[in-house]
Amino acid sequence: MNEQELRSLSTREREVLKLIAACYSNKGIARKLDRDVGTINSHIRRVKDKLRIDAHPEFSVRTILLRAGEALIEMERSDNNLWRDENVLPFTTAQ
Repeated sequence: MNEQELRSLSTREREVLKLIAACYSNKGIARKLDRDVGTINSHIRRVKDKLRIDAHPEFSVRTILLRAGEALIEMERSDNNLWRDENVLPFTTAQ
């Protein structure tokens, strides 16, 4: 996962990923965004595809999504502070 992949996410996908980082369940995300759980699952599948997240031997997919959400939040915070280092993200997965 890299900054370009995080930036490729749609606004809704970013919302869902940030809620995962805030430890919401899929059902909780659906309630918060007033959407069907199936719709949320579709957003999560697209996020996983765009970030190239599959099963990983050391981490659950949910843990990797949580870390990706944290990276997204940090990236957006950095953008808002006009500070950028495109080579540094809080968590990366092996390619």
